[in-house]
Amino acid sequence: MKLTFRQEIPRWDEGLPLGNGALGALVWGRADTFRISLGRSDLWDLRRAESLSSPSFNYAEYVRLAKAGEAGKAAFDELFDAPYNLPYPTRIPAAALRVVRGGQIPAPSETSEFTLDTRRAEAEVRTPTGVLRLFLGAGEKIGRLRAEGDFEISLLPPPYAGADAEYGEVNRHPLTSLGYPPCRIFGGAWGQGFEQRISDTEGYAAALAFAERKGRREYAFGVRPLNPGERGEDLAAELVGALETEYEEALAPHLLWWENYFSESGVCLPEEDGDLLRQHELNEYFLACCSRRGCPPMTLQGVWLADDGALPPWKGDYHLDLNLQYSYASAFLFNHLEQGECYTDFLLSLRDAARAHARGFFGADGYILPGVMDIAGRPMTGWGQYSLSPGNQPWNCLGLDERWRYTGEEGALRDAYEYLSGSGRALLSLLVPDKEGKLVFPVSTSPEFHDDTVRAFFRTQTNYDGAGLLYLFSRLADLSRLAAPEEEQEWRSVLDRLAPLSADETGFMLDKEERYSESHRHFSHLMGIYPYKIVPYRGEGAAAIDASIARLEQFGTGMWVGFSFCWAAALYALAKNGEGARYMLKIFRDCFVSPNGFHLNGDFRKRGVSSFHYRPFTLEANMLFSAALGEMLLQSEPGRLRVFPALPESWKKKVSFSNLRADGGLLVSAAMEEGRMQKLAVYSSRPSKIEAETPEGTLRATLSAGENRLI
Repeated sequence: MKLTFRQEIPRWDEGLPLGNGALGALVWGRADTFRISLGRSDLWDLRRAESLSSPSFNYAEYVRLAKAGEAGKAAFDELFDAPYNLPYPTRIPAAALRVVRGGQIPAPSETSEFTLDTRRAEAEVRTPTGVLRLFLGAGEKIGRLRAEGDFEISLLPPPYAGADAEYGEVNRHPLTSLGYPPCRIFGGAWGQGFEQRISDTEGYAAALAFAERKGRREYAFGVRPLNPGERGEDLAAELVGALETEYEEALAPHLLWWENYFSESGVCLPEEDGDLLRQHELNEYFLACCSRRGCPPMTLQGVWLADDGALPPWKGDYHLDLNLQYSYASAFLFNHLEQGECYTDFLLSLRDAARAHARGFFGADGYILPGVMDIAGRPMTGWGQYSLSPGNQPWNCLGLDERWRYTGEEGALRDAYEYLSGSGRALLSLLVPDKEGKLVFPVSTSPEFHDDTVRAFFRTQTNYDGAGLLYLFSRLADLSRLAAPEEEQEWRSVLDRLAPLSADETGFMLDKEERYSESHRHFSHLMGIYPYKIVPYRGEGAAAIDASIARLEQFGTGMWVGFSFCWAAALYALAKNGEGARYMLKIFRDCFVSPNGFHLNGDFRKRGVSSFHYRPFTLEANMLFSAALGEMLLQSEPGRLRVFPALPESWKKKVSFSNLRADGGLLVSAAMEEGRMQKLAVYSSRPSKIEAETPEGTLRATLSAGENRLI
């Protein structure tokens, strides 16, 4: 697929995106002068607020102040919200390449093009006097560029010591607020570079090297955090060495990597919904750009960052009450194991940090990560009602659980059970009996209902917290039968003591006392439906799901953001309403997406579907879009497949998918034409008995390990 823009790309968040897990680039600007904005996924300023070391920074004080209501609000905010107002910790932009076209100023009639070929993960800028091509090597952590024609290319440091930037949305700090010293610039006949100090012990380098070849210039560029004793010249030497391999030769393995990636799964939709398929393919591209083995998973903006003189929206951090989890909601389903494991490996690598936070903040033994954290897994605070809630931890467990469910690998089972049991024991130690003797958290919230007011702490346990606990301990009971049979009864005993979800004739409530009664962006009260899927769409569960969706419809979309529409699409899909799911994805695509495919949160074109008109870029909704699309095509639970469970009528003419993953480590492919099933093929990595519900009836099969069968 190709994205092509003529004449100019006016904003960084509309730029042509490239990424290789470590390095990200955005190509944007005018054809006569444009920028290649560079970010590095592990480049952070990790300074912390001194107040995070206060003896009062703990869960006991959190609970005490929350229960005090308005009397405790000021102290609560000072401890658990105010530290986020500092400009750090934060992700920081790395550098930019400035490209100036030589020769005369182009006439208005001259055509220039910016093009991204997502299948090649290569960008091209074509002007009347030259062509520039670039890619970020799939197997490298550097970028390559080839310029034919008259271009002047220079390396620019971010304006850390420049003038304050203009900013207004989501409380973004100017880069100057970080207080960095001027960078050290170095260079020579090979090219140029700079070294930027972040603190006395931390810094990074960026460099651009070039070589002349057959009437053109080839460049290598990169960014690297510096360990003690390292210098920017070390990066420069690496880039000079890389230029010994010519552009086309370096491009070949890069193209092979991307060819293999896109072959892992596939979807075909009717031509009339080509815009939805195009968005899905862009989402797949973004996922691979941001997620590689050995690199950190995507933050709010993935490998990309703002290039406007300010810090990224929400400091580009890790939000664990929706954003990080939904950023990987589609990975395993669409058979992208490396990308999904980029996320789960990160969670496993942070076990020490999760243990330290559980002990230091909660006084618990086990795993609890902060709801808003830096790359080291340390708390950043900010709206402490959610950023420090223990109720987010079950959602972290879901990723490791899905890795096991979708792959069936024994190592994934061991990892999942170890992580889930460590989380379960930590959370269990926090639970207290309510008036009915059920185990609940001492205070409870539902992101992000009632924002940061005292009403954010509900009078009874919320469905957000309750669904997480029910999911976690039910999965521990199931997994223990395979991983630790001697512990099954312990987990089932806990499960029996948990509070049920609160529901009435309007569907699932926020808690026992409060219904969903206003349009809201976050469907945290519906976590039991999706993503936890502990409420099946049958019997009383179907009635509750239908009522909950009707309640969302009653209050409308005025306070929704982009991810709300994708979440709604997933809810409609689980309710077997393909028309509703398709409609929600259409609205998202038409109203909340930048020309380059990025989710911008607000209805920035003011098309009347939401009162949020801002445009901060985050990626979670992109992947949630694809996850919802996947739920329309295939749903699964142990031993059961639902094939094409939520198709819009128009899709029945011709729709297909290949190699989607299902529960039990199955790989499933299916096709339908003119309302009739044309193909259903299942591969099983281990002996399996399955029932497959299709629009034409239920099929049954027994598969041996390694068997691929047409059913």
